[in-house]
Amino acid sequence: MLTEFLYGAYKTLSLAFTAWVFGLPLGIIFSFFSLRFPKYSFYLSSLSVVLTVLPFLAILFWFHYPLQNILDVVWSPYFTSAFLLAIFVAIISGEIVAEEMRKTKKDFIDSVDVLGIRKDVFLMRVVFPTAIINALPRLLNLCVVSIHMTMFASLIGVEELFWITLRLNSEYLQPVKIFSIMALFYACICLPLYFLANRLSEKLNRNNHA
Repeated sequence: MLTEFLYGAYKTLSLAFTAWVFGLPLGIIFSFFSLRFPKYSFYLSSLSVVLTVLPFLAILFWFHYPLQNILDVVWSPYFTSAFLLAIFVAIISGEIVAEEMRKTKKDFIDSVDVLGIRKDVFLMRVVFPTAIINALPRLLNLCVVSIHMTMFASLIGVEELFWITLRLNSEYLQPVKIFSIMALFYACICLPLYFLANRLSEKLNRNNHA
């Protein structure tokens, strides 16, 4: 049983990791585009609101069933889940980083004008690094959310942690034991990220007050 739980945890982490590997760089590109062309930042903000309001499960089911029928294609459940989760990560992380970049740029813009620093140097060496550091707590919390969202992939056949839990429960009929073990696995995965996010947030708040 433990081996199967470990396999499920591996698939869950694999799915989340794949989504972040592709989603975060794309989100950073979105944030730069939003900063470079402020009039288009509305679209990134709007997409962020849409993905926050619409249930991820509904989007997942729509992509996996109706859309594939319309296009007459067959995508693996893992691909569909990883693709949509990467899009979610890209848009939400892009909005987070763009927001922090706008704040940083506003705070330092007067000093830049006085010192005569080129805008591209200012953006790459001051705004972006500072924004990433300030955004880290929120990005880590987003990472926890994305790991939880992998549970929805089980409903279209991805053999991640929740899918393994449901299967084991149907075999052994010990829901208290099996779902408690599942909760323990999620806690082991997410608690370090949660505590790290809180620690970074407290440190950033102390630095800002200082």
